Amino acid sequence: ERMLADAWAIFRKDLRIERRSRELLFSVVAFGVLATVLYSLSFFIDDDRTRAYTPGILWVTVLYAGSLALGRLFDSERENDCLGGLLLSPADPRGLYLGKVFTLLLAMGIMEAITVPLILLFFDMFKLLDGTAIALATLALALGTIGFAVVGTLLAAMLRSSRLRDILVPIIVFPLVTPVLIAGVQCTRALLEGNQDVSHWLSLLGAFDLIYLATALALFPAMARE
Repeated sequence: ERMLADAWAIFRKDLRIERRSRELLFSVVAFGVLATVLYSLSFFIDDDRTRAYTPGILWVTVLYAGSLALGRLFDSERENDCLGGLLLSPADPRGLYLGKVFTLLLAMGIMEAITVPLILLFFDMFKLLDGTAIALATLALALGTIGFAVVGTLLAAMLRSSRLRDILVPIIVFPLVTPVLIAGVQCTRALLEGNQDVSHWLSLLGAFDLIYLATALALFPAMARE
């Protein structure tokens, strides 16, 4: 309970800061929309090839937009070593970590709510999805986003003081979330092809999320103090 209460306090603090600045949300949404437009102009060729390209384009757009957010995630704690003060306080370090995960998930969720329908619209993919397929695709996207946020937040905290963090974080994060990317792309491709038997891909995404979260919660207190 203490961990969740601390996470909620950090999350509310980030919301108040973002309500004033809108830097994190604006940059993530702007990148997602711009990438969507560029991809649609470059890869909309014919139905067969478009169906093959769309899953990869969708997931790459989401992950690259998320990596842009990672570079700004700890900006407020980096000033005047506020993170050090938080770690010296009675607050649970894992609560700080979860609060930042919630902040990243909110920013990515808003970006996906705008970007993903645009991708499906520009590539004319809505005709291939019924209500069940859309629900399964949304679940897969949510699970994949959680996996990315869990890993990305941990590494963003570890590299928060590095001047090359904007370069290093994606380089390290992307190999670690490759299983999530593969499972997400394959699940989306199956749904676009009319195959709704994707429970194995969803189970794989859920399993990786649990493994990543358990590992991150165990490592974050030590890594944040480095």
